Amino acid sequence: MCGICGIIGMEEARARPGVARMCHALAHRGPDGEGICAGEGFALGHRRLAVIDVEGGAQPLISRDGKVSLVANGEIYNFRDLRKELEQAGAVFQTNSDSETILHLYCAARGEWDSSSPEKILSRLEGMFAFAIYDADTKRLFCARDRLGQKPFFYSNAGSIFAFASELSALARMKEISPNLSRDDDATAHYFKYGYIPAPLTIYREIRKLLPAHYLLYENAKIAIRRYWDLPPPGETDCSYEEILLREFEDLLSQAVKKRLVSEVPLGAFLSGGLDSSVIAALMRQAGQVKTFSLGFADSSYDESASAQTVAKFLQTEHHAETATVSVRELLPRMAEIFGEPFGDSSAANVWLLSEMTRRHVTVALSGDGADELLAGYRRHAAQAWSNYYRKIPRLLRCGGERFFKMLPVSPGYYGDSVIKKARLFCEQAERLESDPLALATMPFSAEATAHLLPSLSGEDDLIRQAAEKWRECEPVEQMLRVDLQTYLPDDILVKVDRMSMAHGLEARSPFLDHKLVEFCCRLPMNMKLLRLTGKYLLRQCGKKILPAAIIKRKKHGFMLPLDRWLKTDLRQPAQDATLSLDPALFNRADIETLWQEHLANRADHSHRLWLLWTWSQWAGVG
Repeated sequence: MCGICGIIGMEEARARPGVARMCHALAHRGPDGEGICAGEGFALGHRRLAVIDVEGGAQPLISRDGKVSLVANGEIYNFRDLRKELEQAGAVFQTNSDSETILHLYCAARGEWDSSSPEKILSRLEGMFAFAIYDADTKRLFCARDRLGQKPFFYSNAGSIFAFASELSALARMKEISPNLSRDDDATAHYFKYGYIPAPLTIYREIRKLLPAHYLLYENAKIAIRRYWDLPPPGETDCSYEEILLREFEDLLSQAVKKRLVSEVPLGAFLSGGLDSSVIAALMRQAGQVKTFSLGFADSSYDESASAQTVAKFLQTEHHAETATVSVRELLPRMAEIFGEPFGDSSAANVWLLSEMTRRHVTVALSGDGADELLAGYRRHAAQAWSNYYRKIPRLLRCGGERFFKMLPVSPGYYGDSVIKKARLFCEQAERLESDPLALATMPFSAEATAHLLPSLSGEDDLIRQAAEKWRECEPVEQMLRVDLQTYLPDDILVKVDRMSMAHGLEARSPFLDHKLVEFCCRLPMNMKLLRLTGKYLLRQCGKKILPAAIIKRKKHGFMLPLDRWLKTDLRQPAQDATLSLDPALFNRADIETLWQEHLANRADHSHRLWLLWTWSQWAGVG
């Protein structure tokens, strides 16, 4: 796990110090060492977090003939099998690292390189990765990102110069790029509609993200980008063989966990007390003693520490728990610097604190990320299934019910414990989907509200709607899952986990995102995911064998901050000052004032919308 960067098309005397500056900005991703290689027209940089081949796995890695250089971020879980095969074919390895297998796969294909070579290389890799290979003979740069988007890759093509980095802030500091950076209107609109900026957009027009499951070739000052993997078609597995499906699911998940236990440094697991992380911890425990880590809150409606303690006691793990004592006001600027662009998921602060605590004990932590998107674990997935019945109620009655819930005061606390909050969210979702069946994602600001809040912006191509259109032929909940897997998961959940864990030099691994398991789950019939409005059916059946019944029956509980209460108390003044000071040439101040009035009067919970505005202000330097 590391930070990578590079510059192509610049003389070595300028490229090397430019890469050194980017490496410095990525130091938190790799506290164990720095490496730079440079030559005619290129320089590559690497910051290392030593996990495998601690003593000998430094990068950049260079081929024996000195012509091919590699920098890689992530882990290749099948590297031992690949190494055996490559050695039998004559490859001579210089290290015991997993990343060197990528270099040799490229070198093996290099002599007969054709249009299919990148796919052949990438199809062999199992893991999470972002890498760049520079071939000095052909002047070719070959870059790729893993299938699900666990590892980041940002790039810019400024004139004749191509540059890339693991984090946006490192790339944005390049002297050749930074003076010309301009805000991207499409990215801005997406941020307020969805709470994050989907790939390939960034907040800057001049910098882009490489999409998950894509590779990039840079040759002769031209960029070519291609997809090398996609989600399989749905519904190919027969649901009449539940026991067989369960055994296959258990085997795939167990193997995914085992692959992710390979490490030469201390390893543990995040444990929230929910089903997903508990199953991962239980499967880890079968392989030996486990260290688990959880974060609690003084506000009982947001606190999951008791459930985490129940699981830890049942599994007899070495459990570490802390209650969050956080100054969000102090954290925001630090998080804004790491993200490099506005990012609206407030639970990033939780992951920051959890990662900070975990890193004091281990260097690698397994997580339960991805299970909800694979197996219909969010409330909105069940709501999508139920909305078909809801829409059969006469519209007059529905409108009356919606008006009734809007009239009721909203009390602070976790939304999952509030009938009023859940009812309002359901009504909003049902109404949105009735008017626009492609509006599948959660929207803090509707398209209309975004246009009103940001009147100076022109219309944009909605990337989330495009993803929904791609899977239009799927069953409605399946369509929603696939949109989540290709947008919300890589651009929100995995961004949050990667940046906040790597801010502390902690590597997070996600067994549910093993691509073989993902492909299996995509083919499952819906009743193996969502049964009678209860999600993650197959995972619950698996969990019954290894976890307490109380954890299996426990309702979904998001890992969230008590923002609704904080924005009425401790955070009110700084957040209000910052949001009401936003650029009036871009924002409609009256809309922001209305949000505050309704939130403070308990007429609505606008905490997510206000947080989006506040985090924007941090990026913009307002407050």
